[in-house]
Amino acid sequence: MKILITGATSGIAYEVAKELIKKNHKLYLTAHTIKEVVNLRKKLKQENLEATCLKLDILTDINIIENLEIDVLWNHIGIGTSGSLLYTKEDAIRDIY
Repeated sequence: MKILITGATSGIAYEVAKELIKKNHKLYLTAHTIKEVVNLRKKLKQENLEATCLKLDILTDINIIENLEIDVLWNHIGIGTSGSLLYTKEDAIRDIY
């Protein structure tokens, strides 16, 4: 099966991706920045795992995934800010939403 997992640099998405790779699925894993893509490739290589890693910012790079043939899409993208909403700048809130 060909599976695209967005936001796959860490956490649950990364752990699930590893298990799916071990079960011989073709995975496309995305990260928000080139630096994160490079780090993701290094992590996979250290564990002797292979997947196609792509930079994806859903606001500007969506055309990257238009030509991929996939069977399953798992959207695991998310951004956030920390701290009290009371002290969060309006621009930061607008960027999230």
